[in-house]
Amino acid sequence: TWGVRVIPHPDKVAKGGEEAFYYNTNILAVADGVGGWASKGVDSGLYSRALCKNIGEEFKKDNVYLSQNPREIIIRAAKQTKQVIGTSTCVVVTLDYQKHMIHTANLGDSGYILLRRGKSGTFKVIYMSEEQQHSFNFPFQIGTNGDNPNSAVCLEHEVKENDVVIVGSDGILDNLYPNQISGLVSLFSKGRVNIDTEQMAQQIAQEALRYSLLDDYISPFAHRAKKAGKRYSGGKSDDITVIVAQVHLG
Repeated sequence: TWGVRVIPHPDKVAKGGEEAFYYNTNILAVADGVGGWASKGVDSGLYSRALCKNIGEEFKKDNVYLSQNPREIIIRAAKQTKQVIGTSTCVVVTLDYQKHMIHTANLGDSGYILLRRGKSGTFKVIYMSEEQQHSFNFPFQIGTNGDNPNSAVCLEHEVKENDVVIVGSDGILDNLYPNQISGLVSLFSKGRVNIDTEQMAQQIAQEALRYSLLDDYISPFAHRAKKAGKRYSGGKSDDITVIVAQVHLG
């Protein structure tokens, strides 16, 4: 089961933001168009949406092979998106039901979190992806004059029945810490084995939006800014995209 929620940046509501996603029972993908293109009159949302459309089309053509090779999905989709101007970060997570694994490829500062319910009934963070940055707030990105898709970091993780996988753009990860996200999932699952992934995506996105608008909050983005020697306070207003999926190995 899975749910998705998108909240565009307040200034980008009219055009629907610059992020895109694709998902089905075997694959979750989020692409975040890089906003710097706006200064050149380019809507990078066109690139991210075309990229996700091509991710879906490429996956359908060769899903058996690609479900174990998510970097190859990014490579093939990027090749099919060359005619569109713009760049985007990209994260792809595929579920391998036979091997009880997820395979992941991440390029840039979108990412994913794997959660598992502990004996106490609350969810714990099993893994959170690390962002790829050339320098502070300059993420790896594919597209026009962008990075090589081969640069995507690939990992695999063993999953168990009822694990929760959260895939999100930096609008989520710049504003919420992993323990805040796991706390939200624990709170709103209310001890039920099966969580309402649609409601969960809504709750996480709304919480990220709320924190993004705070001025007196030491956000993950502000924390990283300080480590980079930059002055920054509060949350980071941005497009927000999150996919929440619960693993059913069946």
